[in-house]
Amino acid sequence: SGSNPLQWAGGPPTPGRTNVSLPPGAPIITVPPSDRIVGTNTPATFSVVVCGPPPYFYQWRFNGGNIPQATNAQFTIASAEMSDAGLYSVVVSNGAGSVVSPAARLIVQLPPFIVAQPQSRTNVQFETATLSVEAGGTLPLFYQWRFNGTALAGATNATLLLTNVEPNQAGVYSVVVWNAAASVASAPATLVVRPLPVITLEPADQKVPPGTDAVRTVVATGTGLLTYQWQFNGADLPGATASTLVLTNAGLQHTGLYRVRVTDTVGTRVSREASIYVLVRPTIVQQPSPVNQVVAVGETVELTAEATGALPLLCRWRRNGNTNIAVEAGFILTLTNVTHNEAGFYDVVITNLAGGSSPAVSARAYVAVVEPPASRGVMPGSDVTLRAVTRSPGPATNYFWWLHNGATLVGEGTNARTLSSAAMFTNDLLLANVTAAQAGQYTFFLSNAVFQTNLVSTNLYAVTTAFTATLVVGDTEPPAIACPSNLSVSTAPGLCTAHPAFQPVATDNVGVTGTACAPPGPYPLGATTVTCWAWDLAGNSNSCAFTLTVADAQPPTLTNCPAPLTLSAGTNGLALVPDLRGGVSASDNCGLPTLTQTPAPGSPVGAGTNTVTLTARDSAGNIATCQTALIVEVPVTEILLTVELQTTNAVIRWPDTPPTNWTLEEATNLTSPVNWGPSALVPVRQNGHWRAVVPWTDGTNKFFRLTRP
Repeated sequence: SGSNPLQWAGGPPTPGRTNVSLPPGAPIITVPPSDRIVGTNTPATFSVVVCGPPPYFYQWRFNGGNIPQATNAQFTIASAEMSDAGLYSVVVSNGAGSVVSPAARLIVQLPPFIVAQPQSRTNVQFETATLSVEAGGTLPLFYQWRFNGTALAGATNATLLLTNVEPNQAGVYSVVVWNAAASVASAPATLVVRPLPVITLEPADQKVPPGTDAVRTVVATGTGLLTYQWQFNGADLPGATASTLVLTNAGLQHTGLYRVRVTDTVGTRVSREASIYVLVRPTIVQQPSPVNQVVAVGETVELTAEATGALPLLCRWRRNGNTNIAVEAGFILTLTNVTHNEAGFYDVVITNLAGGSSPAVSARAYVAVVEPPASRGVMPGSDVTLRAVTRSPGPATNYFWWLHNGATLVGEGTNARTLSSAAMFTNDLLLANVTAAQAGQYTFFLSNAVFQTNLVSTNLYAVTTAFTATLVVGDTEPPAIACPSNLSVSTAPGLCTAHPAFQPVATDNVGVTGTACAPPGPYPLGATTVTCWAWDLAGNSNSCAFTLTVADAQPPTLTNCPAPLTLSAGTNGLALVPDLRGGVSASDNCGLPTLTQTPAPGSPVGAGTNTVTLTARDSAGNIATCQTALIVEVPVTEILLTVELQTTNAVIRWPDTPPTNWTLEEATNLTSPVNWGPSALVPVRQNGHWRAVVPWTDGTNKFFRLTRP
């Protein structure tokens, strides 16, 4: 038998091999006892099926000890108690020998019992109804709630929550509680759901003319006396406590949302929100303002108007009466970065649901746009033209004049006092053979550019606007220019160059006409001297320089890192590292990186898992790495398992053969199914071998084998 060490044998580890001899004709267990879970005070039965020459003799055991009078193929505990829990096995014998079955475990549980029954309850519609049960017994306990005898999906907790309960959920509820031993059903509990009032006719949306009566009604049913409270935009309306609401002489103040709270003896239900729209046409209460504006090209124009009427009000701004420039806009019109094209008169058309076919149209607001004269720098004796280009809202009498240094009238220029059907005016101030005395500030004045034919002191539309330019005669002063501080930047992603944004700052006594920097970029690795220039109106120039340094901070890119590789060790227990760089792809934004391997190809490594690192390094020293595993195995074709018999035990030994980790397994029989599993013995490593001790005091049959992954 397995308890006789003389019958043990060691062989190849996978699959395991045993050499066990049973006496001829000894019983063989074909169906061993199986585990049982029962409740207290209920029967528990174990049985065994054997084959072999009869007659058979049985002796059942409990936790290794014989059970008196338990000598049949079937053993029954009539009324199990908690103390009966444990391991049960049977010894089967005949005239040729005996065999011990594997132990079967008996688990005795306390059956579930109800401690507190679910209670009947009454809830109002839409409340949360809570039913609960308190049960005892061996854990874990399981629950299933039922409604009118049918299981409720997902209702598997001790507490049942019914949120927003409806009348159709009224009925009888119960719960079944169970564990592995038994089940028990609770007493029934009745849920009563009291319905809220029902609104059978909701208030409807209405559109009514101003001055008429707006009437709305709600129809509802409920329990007992019904009461009503109408609300306007969420607030209670004083005195509005009937089923019908009448708003006399409807006006703009009545436009909004209405609903009603209907209350009976059970609770309150709120109707839908219904709108009343009083058809009050839009009225403009503030005309577009400012009425006129004269602005320079590139400036911002803003016009503002206001209106009343039934909301929503739709504002549509127009230019020159026919060009829609802002549809579905508000009361503010903003025009940014204006050009001559924005010159004209503007009005706003306001509509709502009441006045869609008869909108409110505002008065006009006028916008003139001027391209002001530019500052100039010239040499003495030159001829100079200072020009202002004006676009008015329409034909107008325009007055132009120029002042020198704010005091001296120097002329009206061309096209002065012009009444024309054209809206564009060009005014030139011609200065011939200029001298240094003519240098200074020249201010262009424009009056009455906003579509008025008469200029009188009380005419609010007669606006005078001034624009100033500077004339420098004999300007030899170069502009001042400041370059950025020296810059250090990184290469752009994926590139070996950089193109940073920078701008010199230039000023001049007359005006700067332009700046430029060279080289313009992109900039290569290393330091580059960048020079910037500035020019003024007289052609004077100046320059500055700074250093732009570009560095590479981008690591290389590694792809196709090799997969883990398994090698067999040589007779010396070592293996040589192969060259794994061949399949790896390495790239960089600045040329090809170098690829190295650690450990280097050809290096010896021992048994086990070794890490190989591949490193890509670019010319700037940036690196990228990837790693893979090199697994070295020592070939093992057969391992010798030896058994040493001692006085009180047996010792199993086998050699340590890294990296293979052997597992000692044991079984209590070799008949199907064989119950191989990890042994409870704890092997100890000693002198290059593993050693496990088997005590002879164990009375069960045991078979051993070695396996490896």
